[in-house]
Amino acid sequence: MEDPTLFIHWFFSCLSLLIMGVRLIWRKVAKQKFVLGDYLTMGAILCCAVRLALIHVVLTWGTNNIKPSLREKMVFTDEIIYRREIGSKFAITNRVFYNSFLWLQKLVLLDVYRRLLLNLRYEKTVMYSFLLVFFGTYVAVQVTTFSECVPFHLYWQVVPDPGTCSKAQLQLIVVGVLNIVTDVMLLAVPIPLFFSLKTSWKRKLKLYVLFTLGIFIVAITVIRLPINAMNKDSQVNRTTWASTELLTATIVVNAPTLYGFWNKRNRALDMFILIRNPTELG
Repeated sequence: MEDPTLFIHWFFSCLSLLIMGVRLIWRKVAKQKFVLGDYLTMGAILCCAVRLALIHVVLTWGTNNIKPSLREKMVFTDEIIYRREIGSKFAITNRVFYNSFLWLQKLVLLDVYRRLLLNLRYEKTVMYSFLLVFFGTYVAVQVTTFSECVPFHLYWQVVPDPGTCSKAQLQLIVVGVLNIVTDVMLLAVPIPLFFSLKTSWKRKLKLYVLFTLGIFIVAITVIRLPINAMNKDSQVNRTTWASTELLTATIVVNAPTLYGFWNKRNRALDMFILIRNPTELG
């Protein structure tokens, strides 16, 4: 695969699919029933697989997001226009599945926290508050995805130049900011639990690091926003960072569960979860 961006896209996407697949297979090998987080993971797998196919076409055929200097030199044949129109339509469709993937991963992690918070007095308040925020932010990012270009066909119009709306900079900012906000919210959930956990400080530290890996998602999003803004004419740049964010989110969200499966000897995570819910392990 000669195109490095295409290689990164396939490699990161397949690695993400592998991680989520291992989670589901390991659950059955351990002879455990699927929990809500596993079913949400199945939805995330679907979104990741669809994005894999869509972005392959986007990178291969291109979109209507073309640098002005390059647009002046291009000869737009019927075939080029057709391919870039299809690529543009796939690009906007991809945003729906990519947004869905990110928010499904948040729900997967929230499901782990739900079982850690079980029977605590503030359990329902935390869960309902998070679900309300997640629903509102998800609707916001999806509405923004389709609201920048008026008329709507500018999203895939190749000639004449559709203008800046097709670059979807507002959508990028809205998704990025809301992604950061919701991830920071998730980072805060386990903090009071670790203070109440009666175990060694080493074990507390190990578990806290495990549950605060989400800081890497926040960091990538913070770095990505200005870089994408400076390269708003580059679909390659946007796709590379999105693929990086996708893989990071997959690792971070599935780490607690995979750690629980793998660490059967000292059972640190098992003990932590069993304190809150003796019938289930995240």
